[in-house]
Amino acid sequence: MGLTLKINNYQTYILLLLWVSGMVKPFINTYLGNFDIVLFALFVACVDIMFQISTKIKVPSKEYLVALLVILCLYIYIIISLTYTKSDSYGYEKTINLAPNLVFFLYSSSLKKINMRLFVKAYCILLIPLAFFFIYMKSIVWQIDNESTRVFKDLRNYYLSIGLQLGLLLILCYYRYRKVWLMALVFFLLIASSARAALLFIIMTFIIFELIRILRVRVKKKFLYIGSVSLLFVIGLLIGFKNKLMPLLATSFTRFYVLFKGGGKSSTERWEAMTFAFNESFSNLSTFLFGNGIGSFGILYLGKDGRAYPHNLFLEVLFELGMLGLSVILTLFILLFYVGYKGQKLLFILLFYCFLNAMKSSSLTDLWILFSIMGLVLNQRKIALY
Repeated sequence: MGLTLKINNYQTYILLLLWVSGMVKPFINTYLGNFDIVLFALFVACVDIMFQISTKIKVPSKEYLVALLVILCLYIYIIISLTYTKSDSYGYEKTINLAPNLVFFLYSSSLKKINMRLFVKAYCILLIPLAFFFIYMKSIVWQIDNESTRVFKDLRNYYLSIGLQLGLLLILCYYRYRKVWLMALVFFLLIASSARAALLFIIMTFIIFELIRILRVRVKKKFLYIGSVSLLFVIGLLIGFKNKLMPLLATSFTRFYVLFKGGGKSSTERWEAMTFAFNESFSNLSTFLFGNGIGSFGILYLGKDGRAYPHNLFLEVLFELGMLGLSVILTLFILLFYVGYKGQKLLFILLFYCFLNAMKSSSLTDLWILFSIMGLVLNQRKIALY
């Protein structure tokens, strides 16, 4: 019985491996040696996809088939854009780097069951210690000069990935594993991570969906109790450990203060990149319709044929693939939100949160988890979440 349960949960572990592989890869390569955990995770997922196909073919839903067709059309168009892209080399690299998105989507679409409670527990075990380590090292990296801090300097910009994952974990904890202390801890780590966009988007997500819930049903005493206890816990934590917590939070509070005061250098650079992408997309009819070709943003904006993007998915697609490409991806998201709204609330909330992040922080090649959640949303009628 126990062995059967463990075997039945193997897809839960593979899905988690896919989700965290991109986040932990730089830390593994820096501290443990070169090992491409992303490539390993993709290989394991592909093997399981082939196994699922060989054992039993599920009849896909109409929505899934339409979404898959739209995604394939987008990929075909990206390949066609290589014929006119302004990029001599990065365009080809970017096209190859888009392949994991499709694997993440297909694997989530092939899942039969996910043990959500087990998923959340394993997620906590992996993510929380890494977040603690990252926050601590980020707080001392400019204060202490030793081998450890010098090595960490190359990792400090991975706060976006950690922030996104902490937001996902917070959603999963709130809707599937309601432990007040755990939610408070994850929220504290999200604040301390300096991931401003992830924090703002998780707050927006909770506000929007809780307002929808409150408008549908009367406020329950349990909800007020959980909120009050969480607030008191955070306040007590800050008061009781202020001498140790304040240095960890100093960087985050500074970044948030700069953001609300005017944005700072980081926000200014992103706004300039977005403005350039928007204006250049309307420079002529050909660019407006077909874009400048995949991977062209870096060479046209920075003069370097390498990775660069305007920090907004729609602007990136408009700039590189034109209105034709933007129409394709808009069709995909309209379908996803339509299916998600009618389906399981948890999956729709995860989709909404990842979508917001894609509007601010991600490139088209970074949407692995978003594509995974897309697959879950479209597969929700045939997958058991328990």
